[in-house]
Amino acid sequence: MREVKRLVAEVCRVYGTIHVLVNNAGILGPREFLVDYPLSSWEEVLKANLTAVFMVTKEVLGVMMPQRTGSIINVSSGVGRVGKSRWGAYAAAKFGVEGLTQVLADEMRDYHIRVNTVNPGGTRTEMRAQAYPEEDPMILPAPEEITGVFVYLASPESQAETGKSFDARDWLKNKN
Repeated sequence: MREVKRLVAEVCRVYGTIHVLVNNAGILGPREFLVDYPLSSWEEVLKANLTAVFMVTKEVLGVMMPQRTGSIINVSSGVGRVGKSRWGAYAAAKFGVEGLTQVLADEMRDYHIRVNTVNPGGTRTEMRAQAYPEEDPMILPAPEEITGVFVYLASPESQAETGKSFDARDWLKNKN
């Protein structure tokens, strides 16, 4: 937690405050059946994909709550909404991120802090290539092609949006 406190303090020192937080870091973990899933991997994936989201968000809320404004965007996954075989701790953590988002959205409503999730969908990333090594990555959009929903959720235009789950690729289609 000391590193998180240091990070948030440095961001505030350089930029004065924090208006937007995007929790996007994550790891895949092994693609095993749960019965074969190593406990050490389970703990590592949950720590990176759920506990870290909680820790960073908690620290940033210490900045956002007094200013009574902000937007927190948590990156989820399709397997965080509909579980699938061999997605183990990654899916469980993303389900947790969805739930954490809903709880925080309700708790932060009076502070005018919006909390939403975005499922990027299949995107041309290294993690996607690890999960689907046989897939042609060129059929997928690059990360910069799906940023529209993140920009929208970071902007004042989305002030009425909180506690919702967005699909980046569907959002992009509906905006074009």
